[in-house]
Amino acid sequence: MTHGRLRLFGVLILTGFAVVAADQEPSAPRSSAYSGWPAYGGGPEQIRYSSLTQINRSNVRQLHVAWTYDSAEAGGLQANPIVVDGLLFTTTPKHKVVALEASTGSVRWTFDSGIEGRGPNRGVTYWSSAGEARIFTGQGPFLYALNAKTGKPIAGFGREGRIDLREDLGRDPSTQSVLLTTPGVVYKDLLIVGGRVSEGLPASPGDIRAYDVRTGALRWAFHTIPHPGEVGYDTWPADAWTYTGGVNNNSITSTGNAIPRQMQFAAKLLF
Repeated sequence: MTHGRLRLFGVLILTGFAVVAADQEPSAPRSSAYSGWPAYGGGPEQIRYSSLTQINRSNVRQLHVAWTYDSAEAGGLQANPIVVDGLLFTTTPKHKVVALEASTGSVRWTFDSGIEGRGPNRGVTYWSSAGEARIFTGQGPFLYALNAKTGKPIAGFGREGRIDLREDLGRDPSTQSVLLTTPGVVYKDLLIVGGRVSEGLPASPGDIRAYDVRTGALRWAFHTIPHPGEVGYDTWPADAWTYTGGVNNNSITSTGNAIPRQMQFAAKLLF
């Protein structure tokens, strides 16, 4: 059920992270490779699998509610939360970003971009290096970088902590419409994103783009509608890249071994 307050979401999903079966000792995970949930879909491979064995078919009926969190918002919810270093990060029905103590549900911080959130916003992306950690979130046509400890925008990222996804498309940004409805993925120091665009003319191009996680600078773009000199250009009408759009990667791309088939061709061209 996608409608209703975030409280219901907390009851159904977050207890799985927080509750221990009452009469059984936890057993050691079979593998540490899938023992966390640091990214949308569980990890870079997006396979939604956990190797943890503490909760299993024999004791799952003994689970009870450990805590709930209510955002006091009505609306749809499609978010897949992530958990890193004891903190749970997720989006609310109105697209606010919250960081909760995973063991208690208490609020560490809340980020409100001030942009009215409507429609799906499926979560956030986490990146860390050398003691620095950031949360990336799509808010309307913007991509924000937040301090993972405080929830404050990173001033040195883009312009005042955000980049405009309508830019760097080779067209007038004021006429473009691009929304990041699914979190991007991290590969080394790159944040790779797709986006939702219109499916009818006029439409923005569905470029897949990689941004520097520290500065927000565009590092590369894969044109799903080929530009002159690019592979496949001759399979489109002349100059199609200047006026048509769509052909977007609306869902998230894996950076692990399980690369979706529709992205294998792009991966070969890029890497």
